[in-house]
Amino acid sequence: MLLTLGTPSPSPAQSAPHVLYESEQADAERWYALHRSYVARARAGNVPLLFLGDSLMYGWLVDGIASWKAAFVPLGAEDFGIGGDRTSDIVWRIRHGELDGISPRLAVLSIGTNDLGQGRGVDATVAGVAACLRAIHLKLPETRVVLIGILPRGGGPSEPIRRAVAAANARLARLADGKRVLYYDSGATFIAPGGTLRPELYHRDRLHLSGGGYRAWAGVLRPKVAALMRPSS
Repeated sequence: MLLTLGTPSPSPAQSAPHVLYESEQADAERWYALHRSYVARARAGNVPLLFLGDSLMYGWLVDGIASWKAAFVPLGAEDFGIGGDRTSDIVWRIRHGELDGISPRLAVLSIGTNDLGQGRGVDATVAGVAACLRAIHLKLPETRVVLIGILPRGGGPSEPIRRAVAAANARLARLADGKRVLYYDSGATFIAPGGTLRPELYHRDRLHLSGGGYRAWAGVLRPKVAALMRPSS
């Protein structure tokens, strides 16, 4: 059943975020609270660097908070991540105000793992990420986007989810044009010899990152982001 939280009903062309249909009331209320806080932050302006995505992005503010403060806050970063989000949720959030009032020099987008993990398939996931990029550029035509490859998850390289991630990333890389959209696959940072995940970088679900995972991610991501944030870049 559709939950009612005082939010206008979407038009037929703008599907509602899936949290309305598939989550408990408390989870939906938390989702909308985060969304409203991001809309308010955008309206305040002055966001040079934006991180946008799902729980892996939101995790910078939880397990990764120390790395976030050290690596990205000095660059003027704001984090608009919400756990559980799929590509369609990002599009909805963009259409409902999260990018209004800002003009970042750079946006970092990490999305798609929940689409794959919830059975949407590679084709639908890649199409969803492409829709996110279009939505960003409609709102922020001067902003460059760093599209992050979907991080490895699960067990060994032969597991279906790992194969799906690899297949999706091969196609996501082709969405980059080297100018407005740049692609960066940081997945190798999280892989041990033999192809398994480095356990110290993940929680037990082998999806979400530990504090060590965020330190490792910051170590490879910050230099690239910092270079792109320089005025001459």
